[in-house]
Amino acid sequence: MIKVYEAPHGAQAKLILDLLTQADLDARIDGEYLQGGIGSLQASGLVKVMIKESDYDQGRKIIKDWENQEIEDEINTD
Repeated sequence: MIKVYEAPHGAQAKLILDLLTQADLDARIDGEYLQGGIGSLQASGLVKVMIKESDYDQGRKIIKDWENQEIEDEINTD
């Protein structure tokens, strides 16, 4: 498995995981529970969405489309 996305927190990782699994891609979250062990320190790079190497390109496209949609939604609500 290869990292396809680094999330700022577990909730966003779950959202990305849902997008990928809805497309029938084999993915998982790594490091989701490590954030709780850090305490009040800001931690980054702990929560990663992993995907099969053969699904990487398709997974990146799904994530990029979601990120672009999120930006368009913000522009349209302003």
